[in-house]
Amino acid sequence: MTDTRCHHEWIAITAAEYACTQCGDTAMPCTQCGDPLETANTVCDRCVTRARRIVADVAEWITTFEFGVQLINLRAIRYDRDKVTGSDDAARLPFGLDQIIEDPEDTRIAAVKHPDDAVAYLRDWAETWATARDETTGDDPLGYLLDRTLWAMQNPADSAWADYRGEALQVRATVRRLLGIAPEREPVPCVHCGGRIIRDWTTDGLDDVRKCTRCRMEWPSEARLHHTNMLVHQQLPDTHPDALVTTEQARRIYPRLNAATLRSWIHRGHLPPAGTDVRGADLYRLGDITHRLEGHVA
Repeated sequence: MTDTRCHHEWIAITAAEYACTQCGDTAMPCTQCGDPLETANTVCDRCVTRARRIVADVAEWITTFEFGVQLINLRAIRYDRDKVTGSDDAARLPFGLDQIIEDPEDTRIAAVKHPDDAVAYLRDWAETWATARDETTGDDPLGYLLDRTLWAMQNPADSAWADYRGEALQVRATVRRLLGIAPEREPVPCVHCGGRIIRDWTTDGLDDVRKCTRCRMEWPSEARLHHTNMLVHQQLPDTHPDALVTTEQARRIYPRLNAATLRSWIHRGHLPPAGTDVRGADLYRLGDITHRLEGHVA
C-alpha cells in the first residue's frame, strides 16, 4: 500500500505560524527552537530529546566512571577555602572567637568537590517539580526528571524551566570535569562552520572520532580530519579569494610556495598588505597571492 501522507515543506506565513507548500496544513512553532511542530505539543521531539540528554548523560556517567581515577597526577588541593585570621592581641577575644572570614564559601555548582554534590542539585529540582505536581519522586529522582521533562518544557512557569535548564547544564559540565571525562578539544576549528571540534572520553579511553559541537559533522580518525582540512585549504583561493591571511597561513594553503619567494614579493611591493590582525601582523589578500603564483602581475 502506498504511503500518501504529505512530507511537509513548511514556510513561515507569520511570526507564529507555518504553512505547508504542498497540502496547505498549518503548524505552530516550537517554543524552544522555533521550528514547525508536527504534534499537538508545544515543543518538538528534537528539543525534548536534547533536554532529556542532559540528565541522561549525568545518570550514565555516575554509574560508569569512578571518581578520582583520573586525578592521581593532579597537585594536592586545599579544601579549607575560608581564610581565617587571628591574633594574640589582648584586645581580641580568646580562642579566635572573633576570627574574620575573608573568603566566604563558594556555593556555585562548579565549585563542588564531588560528583554527588553536583547531582544533589538535580535531586532538589526533582523535589521541586514533584511538589508542583503534587507527586513524589520515588527512589529515582533523575528518572523522575526524565519522565517529567516534556511537562516542564510545556509549563515553564510552574517548572521554572529556564532556571532548571541552566543549572542542569552546569551540573553536567561539573560532573564530567570531576570524573575526568571532559572532552579533549582539537587545535583546529571545523572547516564547515567554524565550530569547536572535540573528542569524547569512553570507558576504553579517548575516542578516535572527532566531532563538531556546532554542526555535528564527524570524522572517524585524525587522518580523515586532516584530509578534509587539506582539501578545504586547497579550495580556498577559489572559494574565498578576498580572504585575508598571514604569510604563515598562505604557506599552509600553498605548501609549495617558498618562504623566500613570498618575502621577496612583499619586500618588492608586488604583494601589498591589505590589513593587519589583532597582533598587528600584516594580512594579505588570498586572491592576490593566487594571481602572483599564476604569473599574473597586477
